[in-house]
Amino acid sequence: MRLSLRAKIVGPFVLIVALIGIIGTAAVTALVTSEAVAEFNGSLLRASLLANDHLSLVEAARLTTLRAAAATTGVPEATTSHDTTALQRLLTPVVANAAVPSLLLHILDRQGREVIVIGPDGPAAAPSSSGEFVSEPAVAAVLAGRSDAQGDKYVFLRTDPSGTTVYWTGPIRGLTGQVIGVALVGEPLSAIAGGIRSSGADQLSFYALSGHVLLSSLSPSVALTAATRGAVQPDRPVKFSQTSGGQPYMNLLSDWTMRKYFGRRGNRSWWFFGTKSETGSDPETVWLFRAVYVPIRRHIKVQRDAHPYDPVWKAYFVQRTRGCTRAR
Repeated sequence: MRLSLRAKIVGPFVLIVALIGIIGTAAVTALVTSEAVAEFNGSLLRASLLANDHLSLVEAARLTTLRAAAATTGVPEATTSHDTTALQRLLTPVVANAAVPSLLLHILDRQGREVIVIGPDGPAAAPSSSGEFVSEPAVAAVLAGRSDAQGDKYVFLRTDPSGTTVYWTGPIRGLTGQVIGVALVGEPLSAIAGGIRSSGADQLSFYALSGHVLLSSLSPSVALTAATRGAVQPDRPVKFSQTSGGQPYMNLLSDWTMRKYFGRRGNRSWWFFGTKSETGSDPETVWLFRAVYVPIRRHIKVQRDAHPYDPVWKAYFVQRTRGCTRAR
């Protein structure tokens, strides 16, 4: 069959246009897919960063409560004498100021026995006489008066039938500095996870060092394999997929490190710090500036009748601008 001249001219042109269209569509599809994957990865990374930032803020807030409880005047004496009435009066406002309904403050004596458990509204439970916290290495370290590079306050996890709780613990010291008791601030892991999810994470899981699930919003949630746990580095999260209820989920697994942003400097422990590095230089430790180190400057008040636009007072204001202040 002989093709007409029109077919011979138009046919190749149509084939070329179709080929360009197919190639162009494939290129655009690949580009859109790549951008969608990049946007998803960025969203996943932001959620992970928000989760870690939230944990550091929670830790700073709980340490503030712990310090306030241990440093409140009268607490060491009441702990030594097991004066639960005085402890309730002194420490209930401390717990209430934290504004966390599930927060509990445990006070232990020198032998590690529980004296009182206080919530935001007062005593929350009957103290245990079994010394259940003494077996915790962190509590034992506090009772022994030990400290490490981060100081004399520690953090640990404790799991019971009601769930997993994060505890921050530190010493209660007497006037001479000796350890006479222990303060523990505990917050359920579920409450911490709720705060993280409200800040941007869609689904959230916590794993122990062994890889088993401590808490997860996915059901069911499987334990981590040894290979996955080994791939996680302090500054290198790992992606892995997981299916829950027939729905596939992409997860970003990062390390969960407490006592990471606080260190010991001189005689002060739990000082907030970070690191910075510039191209070609070694990382440098940067410590948070403390407002208490700002010197107090006592400024002389301006005389009542003085006015900066009155020529009569010109010499007076010139003298003031030359630094007519006295510092304490």
